[in-house]
Parts: sequence; structure tokens; C-alpha cells
Amino acid sequence: MNLKNLFGSEVKYHLDHVSADYIEGWAFSPRGLNSIEIQIDGTAVGVIKPTLCRPDVQAAIPGAPADTGFYFRFSDESYRSRQATVTVVFKQRLGEQLASDPIRIPNLHGYDRSTNRNVTSSPFPSPIHSILCQLREEEVYNAPWTDELVHQAVQDLIFVVQRGTRHLPHLYHYLGFLRMIWAKFEFDLRYFPKFNESSTSDKDSIAIASSIQEMFSIAHYLYVLKSRGLQGRFAEFGCFKGFSTSMLSEACFQLGIPMDVFDSFAGLPPSDSPYYRAGDFMGSLPEVRRNVSSFGKIESVTFHPGFFADTLPKVDLQPLCIWMDVDLESSSRDVMTVLGRLPVESCLFSHECRPEHFLRTGIQAIRGTDSVMGPIVDGFRENGREITGRFLFGNTGAFWDRRYGIPVMPVDELLRIKDLAFS
Repeated sequence: MNLKNLFGSEVKYHLDHVSADYIEGWAFSPRGLNSIEIQIDGTAVGVIKPTLCRPDVQAAIPGAPADTGFYFRFSDESYRSRQATVTVVFKQRLGEQLASDPIRIPNLHGYDRSTNRNVTSSPFPSPIHSILCQLREEEVYNAPWTDELVHQAVQDLIFVVQRGTRHLPHLYHYLGFLRMIWAKFEFDLRYFPKFNESSTSDKDSIAIASSIQEMFSIAHYLYVLKSRGLQGRFAEFGCFKGFSTSMLSEACFQLGIPMDVFDSFAGLPPSDSPYYRAGDFMGSLPEVRRNVSSFGKIESVTFHPGFFADTLPKVDLQPLCIWMDVDLESSSRDVMTVLGRLPVESCLFSHECRPEHFLRTGIQAIRGTDSVMGPIVDGFRENGREITGRFLFGNTGAFWDRRYGIPVMPVDELLRIKDLAFS
């Protein structure tokens, strides 16, 4: 971290790393450096001297002595506020001294469940919500979760990762999951079979029907649901060649969530659609199983072959979350027969969505044989749920109960957290 480097002054120094755990850097003065005082909120918490060999400093700066390196470890007792200010004071001989610019440090230690008020409305996992609430004593994160508040929360999370303690296991488990899942999804996108060899038209000639951003949003939401202690199975309706199944089965495997995949494995059913034909988007069960075995975790998946109207009445499905890519209004209506079993806190993800479907005044229920929106809106109303949602990315939207549902994080903010996991 390049926090300060004053080559024009008598004291030459650099703070390589500053966090709630320790400070590390180098310093020297041609006049001689008596000591380095570490202050938190204006109070001295330690005095050290540079004693570590830094050959890199010697090589870069002519005349630098060999022992210019230093470090200082903070103790829990060092801090007096949630967002402390650290200053490093370099004291030269003859009484002269130079102070670094103040550096803000988050003083956080662990996962405090007592701060989890209003966690239901948070788009973050419970432990991350707790960390955010600890950071801001004014409890701003117990307010309604607007997009502006999500943006601020991500900024605070970046601050915690860059300056905070490494002894926050829930935080680093979360970032590790996101890093691992994104890398796996990138691998799948690069190597999954690209073309549909059984296609007879342009609309299903590409075997990859969704993006990793869409799948990443669903995987993140599953992590959030798991952190809330919710139970059930992840249900996918419509899998085509198994691209989304491969990625989401990996997320389910890592989270210990069983996955049910419903598909005819013979393409779309007959309909009155002027665009889709019976048999479009066909992936046979052996083909899908082969792809999921190569690119996902097939051990997490139970396949239910057949049209939804035939298979769903025979299955006692208790969905934790629903993802549907079904193309047709009739198929969407079939899926809505299980919406009432979905936990009211959870959400439904659907393909065939566009930004204009999500208005400030509510969800626009487009009707027609090629629209899945109407049955979704009807299903929420029939189950006594007040529908809200957001457009995510590509062709995917998310729908949840306005009063009790856990909101889905905007994709641009989620990608900022993902980038943090790779920094």
C-alpha cells in the first residue's frame, strides 16, 4: 500500500502495509532516527525502531542503511473506537519529528449476532451484515436497503478488507466462495461445448443460453439463503444442454444444497407460439448428464425428465430457491404450481426478462404465449405475496415478496465484491 513516501524530507519512509492487525514499512533519516511512535486516536500505543534488513531499500535509495525495516502488531486493547485513526510519528535526533497522514482503521472482531436486527431485508449474508453493522455505530444498516445503501455497504466492505483484521473467518469464507465460484464459472464458459449439434434453427444453435454474471448472482443468493439457515432444495426448470446446471450444481455442492433439475429432455412442449416450435432447445438426458459430469457436480443433482405438468404432481418438491428458463407462458404457469412452497423469504429467478419489465411502480405483467411474466405475477398474487424484484443481467430477473423477501443484490455491486476477492 503506497500510503506515503516523502523523499524530499529529512525522514524517508514508506508504509508497506497498514491494517487493524499490524503496520509494516521502512524508514531512515540521514540525521539519525531515534524511534518510531505508533499512535491510535492521538494516543501512543507503542514505540519501535527500524531493525529489519531491507536490501530492496538499499538498492533503490543510495546511502540508505541496511536496517530500515520495521513492523508493529496491534493488540485488542490498542483501539478506542470502531473506526480508529492510526498515525506513525518518526522522531529524529535533536528533537525533530515527522508524522504520517492519519490512516483510518476498522476495529472489528468476529461475528456479533446481536447486530443482526433487520438482517432479513439485507442482500448480504448474515455474518457480513453483522460486520457492516459493527462498523457503523449509528446503525445505518438497519435502515431500508436502497441501492444507494448497498453501494455504501460495498464501499465499507472494501474498507474492511483493505484495512481490517484478517481474523474475520466468516468474511474470508465469503470472499473465498465468490472467488472460487467465479473462477469455476469462467472455466465452464471457456470450455463448455459451444454449439448445439442437434439444432435445426438459429435460435437454439448456441448451446450456452445464459451468462456467468446471471449464474453468479444466483450462486451468491444461495449463499445468502444458506447464511440465514433456510432449508430446501434448489430447483431448476429448463436446463437445455446443462450449462446453467453445471455452474449452479457446483455452487450447490459447495453449500450443501441438493439440486432438482426439471426438463423434458426432448425440447419445448407444443404451444401456440409463433416463434417457438415443439422440440426447440432440446438436450437429451445422456447429453446433459455428460456435460454436468464434466463441468459441474452431478452428485448434487437429481434429474426429473418429462414435461412439468406431468412430473411436478408426482414430486414432493420443497424448493429453497427457483431458477426457471422455460420460454413459454404455459410452462411458466406449470412452474407456478410450486411457488406456494417456496419460503416467503426466498426469490424466484427467471430468464426471458428485460429491464422494461421492472418499473418503479411495480412489475409489468407482459402477457402472451412467449411471455413468462404473466404467470409469475399471477402466482405471487394468488399466494398472497406482494411482488417486487429487479432486472439483473442478460435476460434474467429476480422476483421476491416486498414485505418479507430477501432482496437480490444488484449485479454491478456484486461484481465489485467479486473484484475485491481477486485483489
